[in-house]
Amino acid sequence: MKQIAKYRCGFYYDQLDIDDQFLYRRVADAVAKFKPEVSVEDGQMLHKVKVSIKYDNPELCYWSVDDSEENAGTLKLSYITESAEEAESLVKELREKRRRICEELFNEKTTQVERVARIYDYLVKTVSYADNELLLPETAPWIYDIRGPLLRERGVCLGIAQTFSYICQVLHISSFLVTGEAEIAGDTCNHGWNMMELEGEFFHLDATAEITDGSAEDNRRYFMKKDEDFQDRRWAQGIYPKAV
Repeated sequence: MKQIAKYRCGFYYDQLDIDDQFLYRRVADAVAKFKPEVSVEDGQMLHKVKVSIKYDNPELCYWSVDDSEENAGTLKLSYITESAEEAESLVKELREKRRRICEELFNEKTTQVERVARIYDYLVKTVSYADNELLLPETAPWIYDIRGPLLRERGVCLGIAQTFSYICQVLHISSFLVTGEAEIAGDTCNHGWNMMELEGEFFHLDATAEITDGSAEDNRRYFMKKDEDFQDRRWAQGIYPKAV
């Protein structure tokens, strides 16, 4: 069966035990090939595995994670596209947009640090926060994945953070989504941003906050920060690496 997309075993894969890692690879391979179903075993942490695949693999955005349900040992896979051909076309469009961005931003002399900075600046400059779409998210599910920021230049934190990681992937730069909470305008809300490893150190990056913080006069206010700089964020300290 033809493979539409490539899947990666990333940060969230590494948090699973060996049995769930096996399930991760089996499900991810089925999604990458647009299979209608895949066998699973009772007792495995299926929801955690599905979310791990989603967060590690932004390119599998044609897969409907929530609508893929297990029944009698079979995970029925649901997709947002009508066919494998449509999914393949979407993946090609996303890859082509990523290629054009990289061609525009980098050359062979651009260092990894400079590349990270330019990806961040590109997202802040081109992507608008999808306030209106967020009011009726069922009509615009693309705001939560890479389709929004890449193809429509609109999105929310999950889509923006995954887009940053998606561009980093092709450059072999380690970046992954962090999910947690943030204090915004006096309220605590669910939020997502990036952590990345560069030259042996971990950093936080929050392009969404840069996009939405109109009061920030300094550029890159949320760029390559340490844990102590993100006191208004809450995340699972035992899961994610320390940025100190």
